[in-house]
Amino acid sequence: MFICGKTDLTADLVLLELKKREKAIPVLRFNVDDYPSNVNLSASYFKKTNTWGLNYAEVNFKDKLLDKIKSVYCRPFNDPVPSNQIKNRIHKKLIIEQSAIFINWLPDILDCFWLNNPRAMERARSKALQLKIAAKVGFLTPDSLITNNPDEALFFYRKNEGKIAAKLLQATPASRQLSGFIYTKKLTEKDLRYFDQIEYSPVLLQEYVDKKYEIRATVVGNKVFSARIDSQVKDMTKADWRCYEFGDPPPHKAIELPLSINQKLIKMNKELNLEFGAYDLIYTPKKTYVFLEVNANGQWGWIQELTKLPISTAIADLLIKNLYV
Repeated sequence: MFICGKTDLTADLVLLELKKREKAIPVLRFNVDDYPSNVNLSASYFKKTNTWGLNYAEVNFKDKLLDKIKSVYCRPFNDPVPSNQIKNRIHKKLIIEQSAIFINWLPDILDCFWLNNPRAMERARSKALQLKIAAKVGFLTPDSLITNNPDEALFFYRKNEGKIAAKLLQATPASRQLSGFIYTKKLTEKDLRYFDQIEYSPVLLQEYVDKKYEIRATVVGNKVFSARIDSQVKDMTKADWRCYEFGDPPPHKAIELPLSINQKLIKMNKELNLEFGAYDLIYTPKKTYVFLEVNANGQWGWIQELTKLPISTAIADLLIKNLYV
């Protein structure tokens, strides 16, 4: 079963991979954009067996009892979409809320392999937790401060001799709609004039780590697929490799990380109860690897396209493997 959006091209890559297999793999694609307006979901609890059953039906089609699902690939998705018959704004908001809650309960109903379990992904979103676990498994990590106290922020700036970066605590659908700052920004003396505004909202400040290049390491089960991103060759990507003009990313190249780093990545995934993780690391001029963050549902399609790393194959293999566990 795939839980995703209608226009999820990355999910399509895995679906195409499954279609290539010699033995046909039946797949149900649950597009959250169609729920609850065009899709019916019903969960029934059976007290005699202490089990749940799930029925799925697209409007005007016969119900399907989802009792044979063994693997679920849960992708990023937008909010459920209420019927256009619902006009009241408050009613729409309530429908979206209740529908999202039911989707988040699906791991309690479908007792099978999840890549990834939404509960684990929600826990893994905490950058505070990520840093603690990264250090626990042996990664180097940057000093960090979360604050809405301008004086604390200024002290942190001075302590690090002005070499700090500012980040959102977490990118969200709301933050992505802003025309202003959502990328990592290396601060300068000129930015000090705005420090008084920190009192209005917490911000994540981190020691700025010098880079030789950046790394996106995609962990799928016990496999690690790593790409070197030469962010330092472009002025606009030096602080954050994502900050580039559309269609003109910094150079990407598939690399093999040292075994010790791969082991730390896999161990951190297990600590976070993840089967998949998209890790951002820095390789410094001093030849050290520094952990920045992990996205438990990070995108990877562009990495596969630019580097030819077989990420979709690994995800398909892991989903199929758990059909027979």
